[in-house]
Amino acid sequence: MYVFTFIYMGMDSSYFPCFNYFLVLKCQCLRTSKTVQPSLIKKVQEFPPRPYCSKLEIIITLKNNVKVCLDPTHKFAKAVLESTKVKKRELLN
Repeated sequence: MYVFTFIYMGMDSSYFPCFNYFLVLKCQCLRTSKTVQPSLIKKVQEFPPRPYCSKLEIIITLKNNVKVCLDPTHKFAKAVLESTKVKKRELLN
């Protein structure tokens, strides 16, 4: 899954005569947190390294729809990923 960020070029379309925006691919996580309150986790997403982002990214969506990036090297993030994988395996069985 690719996440695309669009940068609006405004009214000046001299860069691309047909388009007012262009596509920028980049990492989603500029800052990371070490932990979040587990009871507030709504969704866990794992993004492996990609051509435009060399880092593993773990993005947690909280129940209030705020997204938080976890530090993938921290024990908490590894535990969250393992817990998510276990739950997925249990659902498949």
